Amino acid sequence: MRIIAGSLKGRTLSAPPGMSTRPTTDTVREMIFSLLDHHVMWAGLRIMDLCCGSGALGFEALSRGAAHCTFVDSSPAVMALVQETADSFGLSERTTVVRSDVISFLRQCGPGSADVVFADPPYADRLCTRIANGLLKLAILTPGGIYVGEHGDREIILPSPEWTVLAHKERGRTVVDVLRYEASLP
Repeated sequence: MRIIAGSLKGRTLSAPPGMSTRPTTDTVREMIFSLLDHHVMWAGLRIMDLCCGSGALGFEALSRGAAHCTFVDSSPAVMALVQETADSFGLSERTTVVRSDVISFLRQCGPGSADVVFADPPYADRLCTRIANGLLKLAILTPGGIYVGEHGDREIILPSPEWTVLAHKERGRTVVDVLRYEASLP
């Protein structure tokens, strides 16, 4: 896996050895960022990469100019690898690495604490809808913020009125939903 664009273009990312992570493929990542580039100006944005695995989505956003990324995963091995990658890319000051289950992490976030949230949980867990609902209930995204949920074809995200669907793309068993938060902060 490589960073596709930006200041880190061409840098290599590793998946944790022996782990059952399913990293976002370069093709799907390229599709996601191609979609987002029509809606997002990366400079200065605060990103969350939930169920981050290798951290590919968050590091791609940082490479394109995002100010900060919080990486969240429940695996100690995954978080150690993400921290090692951040250090080797010289991004330690622009990253926060949190070992936690995603739902518990979201409950600790304040309103408006992210501009873009990526979620790529294990497909069998079907967490993308719960994450979308948590983002709404807790008003974690800034108004106009973006949620990108990557999930399996057996999960359907039914967006509430606070979401505008910017894209719904399918690649094999992988589905990517890109939603924009239309509500104002409480």
